[in-house]
Amino acid sequence: RNLLHTIDGGITWNEIETGHTGMFHQMNFVDDQLGFVLTGKPELLKTTEAGASWEIIDLPFDSSWYFSDLQFLDENNGFISAYPDLLYITVDGGNSWNYDTLLMNNISAVDFLNTLEGFVVDRAGKIAHTTDGGETWSYFTVTAGGFEDVAFINTQVGFAL
Repeated sequence: RNLLHTIDGGITWNEIETGHTGMFHQMNFVDDQLGFVLTGKPELLKTTEAGASWEIIDLPFDSSWYFSDLQFLDENNGFISAYPDLLYITVDGGNSWNYDTLLMNNISAVDFLNTLEGFVVDRAGKIAHTTDGGETWSYFTVTAGGFEDVAFINTQVGFAL
């Protein structure tokens, strides 16, 4: 429930007041000013002032869906993955969303390099890759185990946990 902030490398932490009393599910900060927090209401909390103030954006989702990851590239372009197989995409800062149903089993994480190229992993050992913003996907089964997270440095170098 608490969102904490540090400015000394983690030695001290201060709670940030967001104006929201529910559960927080995921967060993503694009830089030291712009950040997003996904709540269970569901709502998207957005700050452009390092947490000094928050805009609450109501999301058009059923609150029973389970969100697994959140990533924003900038103030407008963002992604939310949800169990079992959904990827939501916004191009207007979360005011409207489109979605893709992926051929995945319990999506756990999403990582986009830009608005066109991104990767999604699931708990069944599958990785999905798009180069056209989610219009089409290539799927690779990499392991019999599942993935918890994915992070790509560039189009060729990445890590999956």
